[in-house]
Amino acid sequence: MKNHNKYRIHFLPFLVFSIGIIVTFIITFLAYKDLKLIKKQAFENICQEYENKISSQLKANEQVLYSSAAFIAASDSISRSEWKIFQSINKSLTELPGIQGIGYIIRIHPESLADFEQRIRNEGFPDFRVQPEGNREIYTSVLFIEPFSGRNLNAFGFDGYTEPVRNNAMKMACEYDMVTLSDKVTLKQETDSLVQPGTIMFAPVYKKEMPIETAHERCSALKGWVFCPFRMNELISGILGDQKDPYLDLKIFENNLQNQEQLLFKSTDVSETIETPYSISHNIPMIFNQKTWNLRFTKYQPLPLYYSSRVLTVFITCVIISLLAVLLAVSWMKMHQKSNKISVLNKELEKTNLSKDRFISVLAHDLRSPLNTLLGFTELLKEKTDQLEPAELKSFTRYVDDSARNIFRLLDDLLTWAKIDSGKFPFNSEKTDVPELCRNIVNDYTLIAARKNISLNPEIPAEPLYINADIMTLKTVLRNLIDNAIKFSFEGGRIDILTEKKQSHISISVKDYGTGMAPEVKSKLFDISTITTVTGTSGEKGTGMGLILCADLVKKNNGEILVDSIAGSGTTIKITFPEFNL
Repeated sequence: MKNHNKYRIHFLPFLVFSIGIIVTFIITFLAYKDLKLIKKQAFENICQEYENKISSQLKANEQVLYSSAAFIAASDSISRSEWKIFQSINKSLTELPGIQGIGYIIRIHPESLADFEQRIRNEGFPDFRVQPEGNREIYTSVLFIEPFSGRNLNAFGFDGYTEPVRNNAMKMACEYDMVTLSDKVTLKQETDSLVQPGTIMFAPVYKKEMPIETAHERCSALKGWVFCPFRMNELISGILGDQKDPYLDLKIFENNLQNQEQLLFKSTDVSETIETPYSISHNIPMIFNQKTWNLRFTKYQPLPLYYSSRVLTVFITCVIISLLAVLLAVSWMKMHQKSNKISVLNKELEKTNLSKDRFISVLAHDLRSPLNTLLGFTELLKEKTDQLEPAELKSFTRYVDDSARNIFRLLDDLLTWAKIDSGKFPFNSEKTDVPELCRNIVNDYTLIAARKNISLNPEIPAEPLYINADIMTLKTVLRNLIDNAIKFSFEGGRIDILTEKKQSHISISVKDYGTGMAPEVKSKLFDISTITTVTGTSGEKGTGMGLILCADLVKKNNGEILVDSIAGSGTTIKITFPEFNL
């Protein structure tokens, strides 16, 4: 678990950096999407502004035609000069952008055609004829057009009713009593090679005091049409002026179609001057008196939006924040490591202090009893040596010897434990054959056990079982276990020594059938602060340090020790070690 936590702590900066990068890309993507939406809305607003300008200008043109139609309808006859003066006052030629002129087309009945042509010739146009020539039910002719010069002279006398596109727009204007726009046409004013698409706006002119409630009545009352021809490039450029975005491309198609045959207007092709694959488009259908123009706007971008200053600023800011978070994580990790080191040192210091306290406690308490005995008998021997019988003297000296030996064993065990606790105990791990070691120890203790008429019953396999351990410490452990088993076994008893292999572990069990231990005694076996010396079944003395030393030595050999004991029924102590692997 500690290694796992350590791994997680070391992985923390990478985790923070990874999360920071993921969050950075998410926020940057959201900023990009937000900017894209803002740009799209701004682009669509600009497109709508352009559409409004074009629509408003067409409406203004419509009003000019209505006023011109009213001027003609109000008089029985209008001269060419009066028409010129009216248009000058009306400022149609100066206020309407892209207009080629404003004129009047008169409707002529076939029986009046010759008189009409002769009247115009008498006005100073000797070669005048209604063009194209030929017989038909209805004739029309451009009678007035201002300015009456230059290209506009090509339209003088032209019968637009003979051309299908013009005819359709003129009929619609008459039947619906409204200003109409023709489909794409080539104007009569076009004379050079740079021919532009054109459109013509028509307004009907009806005779005075004639009913015009129905389409039939309107056709009967029709006097002619006021018209304005427009070259589309000049019309749209004049409407938009210099406000057009240099990265914006506008195309206008008639009838909501988008093919080259229906193309009415095309601005300067931005894609030809700017090499960029990045663009957005927007279509707006513009309806003017039942006529639909499809305005297709395309906005080109020199660079993709994710290179914009806003997106880059968000990205760089998030990267900096991520790096700062990583630095904070590294700083926290270092502080955590220092804190762990301090914690380990504190624990080691506490352990050292505890060991010192335990050592002093043993010296203060467990040495006092044998020392008091030793001092008591030495004091008695010093004062009453001459008064003691030889048997008494021999008994007293035996007590003195036993006390001195107990003190020596206790001090020796304490020193051994202190060396183990401080890590100064010599320790050399090597490949060790457990059955062979057990047989040797059992042989050493056979005679010692025989003094209490105790039989040692080894169940040791003949084949070798290897562990990686320090032989000297392992011998010390086994001697202590067998020695304790003999000490607490009754005379005539039996001790079982079992060596076996289970899965990948080798275990040694020492089982006696002696006094056993109460639960409260068993719980304090390995606590040096509560050392208790217990006398054996034959009065054998002990230091109380034996099992404590065994536990530390087993642990040092990567093993574990288990105790199972019932008061009055004996004790089983089992030590287990990992099997040796090359």
